[in-house]
Amino acid sequence: MSSPPRRADGLALLAYASGNFGKNVLASTFDFFLLYLLTARWSVAPAAAGLVVMLGLVWDGAANPLLGRLMDRAGGGIDGYRRALLLGAPAVGLAFAIFFLAPDWPAGAMLAWALLLTLAFRTAFSWCDVAHNALIVPVARGHRATLVSGLRYLFSCLGALAIARVATPFLQTDHHATRATLGIAALAALAYVGTLWLSVLFVRAAPIDTAPPHPALAATIAPGRGGDAALISLLALAFLQALTLPLFVRSLAFIAADLLHRPAWLGLALTLFSLAQAAALPGWMLLARRLATPAALALAFAIAALAFAVAMVAPAALLLAIGLFGIGNAGIQMLIWALLPAAVERAGPRREAFSVALFLLALKAGGGLSGALLGLVLSVLGWRAAGGFAAGAGGLFLAITCLVPLTGALLCLPLLRLHARIGAAPARRQAAPAGRVPHPLAARA
Repeated sequence: MSSPPRRADGLALLAYASGNFGKNVLASTFDFFLLYLLTARWSVAPAAAGLVVMLGLVWDGAANPLLGRLMDRAGGGIDGYRRALLLGAPAVGLAFAIFFLAPDWPAGAMLAWALLLTLAFRTAFSWCDVAHNALIVPVARGHRATLVSGLRYLFSCLGALAIARVATPFLQTDHHATRATLGIAALAALAYVGTLWLSVLFVRAAPIDTAPPHPALAATIAPGRGGDAALISLLALAFLQALTLPLFVRSLAFIAADLLHRPAWLGLALTLFSLAQAAALPGWMLLARRLATPAALALAFAIAALAFAVAMVAPAALLLAIGLFGIGNAGIQMLIWALLPAAVERAGPRREAFSVALFLLALKAGGGLSGALLGLVLSVLGWRAAGGFAAGAGGLFLAITCLVPLTGALLCLPLLRLHARIGAAPARRQAAPAGRVPHPLAARA
């Protein structure tokens, strides 16, 4: 029987999870505003701006497996991840802050500048992201997976909320707004470095619970046949939701500025979204203790689908839809990460960082393609930095940015069911009575 968690252990979990605050302050800034800044402030064509967003995230994701393999070969473990974070975090913060210097150059030069800085930022961010996320495997083994995932996402919501409270300057193009965004970027960079270093300090000092898991859980995560299939199905699920669901939130900047003509509305919408996520997290954590994680995750996808349907058929209820999506998205992002430690351990030993890096690749490749898709939609609909949408195109834009996420949420449900069946297969084989060979079809389920 494992001993009760000590206070130092709880501090270690909180400190580790706090790294998600700094990471999401930076990630949310790019997710919410990068495409709008490139098009409205830097006069880059929408399709080209979408390409910058896509290349940055795909580059980030593609670097993850290589960096994960390097970390595994170097020995990995908490000491290796600590060194990566101590050295890498300042480089990430510096690259992020430099991005917002925004020299007054022609659109072509600004495009090249944006692409260069985006790739530099994403390379450094990837290095630290692999190290911090790989720590989830030793920190969140066994019964801790849902707790640690929930704490991580709580800090992510707080990071998004912090950026939501200062959203308005990002939608303005005057000199004062440019200076304000640079100041916000500098503070965000400091928050990133501080929280990543804090997570390293306390994870080092706190003991990690290495007690063997409950026999039923051990059967679920035992390496062997089906381990790679469980990881692959989780990667597919992560990619699909990252490709489709973020389109809705990324469209809000254009809705606020060019459909509603109320830049301050964006801050309200993002604040509501972040608060709904944070408020829903305790409920999802409680639900995950009563239901199997895949069942709770299926409910989260269903709530997200409902939110997109509400936004599409009743645009007047857009804020309600944003709140609903915040509730569903909290469950999605928390629970999909809660599935990761078991899938990684089933994939076999000495592959922690590499397997986590593949998961990050799936998330970031999907997110990058989602950004490119949004840029393409804007280009096809004739959006212009000076005039916004043509007559009638705004309603079509809203419909597309609701329909794509709705379709994605519904498609995630059968994929999640497949992952759950793969994950249950080893447990069913081990549960067979002694001396009795399980049915061959059950072994393949």
